Amino acid sequence: MNDMLEWFMLRVSIYDFLRCIFLFGPKTEILASLYKTQKNPYTQKLSEYDMAKISILEEEHTRIFINPATMSAVPYASHYLSSTGLLMGDVTFSLRKRYIELGYVLDDRTFSEDHVGVELELIYLLAAKTINALNEGDNSKLKELVKNQRDFIKDHMLRWIPAFCSAIKNNTSEDSFYYNLATLLESFLKDDAARLDLFLTKTRTITSL
Repeated sequence: MNDMLEWFMLRVSIYDFLRCIFLFGPKTEILASLYKTQKNPYTQKLSEYDMAKISILEEEHTRIFINPATMSAVPYASHYLSSTGLLMGDVTFSLRKRYIELGYVLDDRTFSEDHVGVELELIYLLAAKTINALNEGDNSKLKELVKNQRDFIKDHMLRWIPAFCSAIKNNTSEDSFYYNLATLLESFLKDDAARLDLFLTKTRTITSL
């Protein structure tokens, strides 16, 4: 259980970092948060990046994710999951409905519901609520939160994030910040889904005894 508690704490900080990078870009305060994150293999390479080169990161961020003329990794789920690849379609509207069910209100309309940063923010907020439920000893709420996150990651995010990460890697060098960011995003999502699965399995086993 202690291992799982450590994982729950780690995932809050990592999802917070990931959502901020994709929503706001590589700001100094966001990169600085890497040094506050507990030591782990996921962020090790990113934390070694020279923060004096932040202007280069900002240019890369714009080139890869924002500028329509140079965008090499479209940060919207609709691009990968829709049969037409068009944004603001069925995928977006389905997510909007799901967010309401999960109690998530998208106040900032800069990005639509299927933007990678918005999806990561949803998981971050639910991860924070998971810690609260754990501290309060609310096992029913805890299991509900874990299941909702596990399902959203496995049934939605992992259907398109790997392709998104591949697009990033195909357009950056292996030693670049964004190549390693893509590695972090994909590997952590997969590991997190597996950990949440394990937690739910153990919980069912204990409950059935």
